[in-house]
Amino acid sequence: MPHVMKFNKDQILQNIIDYLQNEETIFLDAAKQAHEAATHEENVPTSKYETLALESSYIAQGQANRAAELRGDIQKLKSLKLEDFNNKTPLASGALVTINNEEANEKLYFLSPCSGGVKISFKNQNITLITASSKIGEEIFGATVGDTFEINGHEYEIVSAQ
Repeated sequence: MPHVMKFNKDQILQNIIDYLQNEETIFLDAAKQAHEAATHEENVPTSKYETLALESSYIAQGQANRAAELRGDIQKLKSLKLEDFNNKTPLASGALVTINNEEANEKLYFLSPCSGGVKISFKNQNITLITASSKIGEEIFGATVGDTFEINGHEYEIVSAQ
């Protein structure tokens, strides 16, 4: 049986929210800068071939859209009710799951309703957020500790959940 560290999921969730809030700020700042570039008087096109203002406006909109998406994810995570999971509890959002691969390398995953792929570091451990729509999420959500699954020819085992 692998050594299983007990983590404070409230702290982990707060770290995730803090990370996403920081990302939102970065995207809002980038959107503001791109908007300023799009509307700056020096960037007013004098011919149809001068597209800097137009390109900057597209960038500003994309950055603003990403910030809004992050804001929505933050709200979902703030309303997430963290439950305790044991060896028999089907895994769902809010579970912190340890997975072993065939080389006995352990990885920590936080099952999340959003922001799949985000990685945070918590107490010198890397934790990756996964959603039910990801390939690994399809295998883990609803599974229980001890279940095994295969992805791309590699076998994995769920060794713990909290």
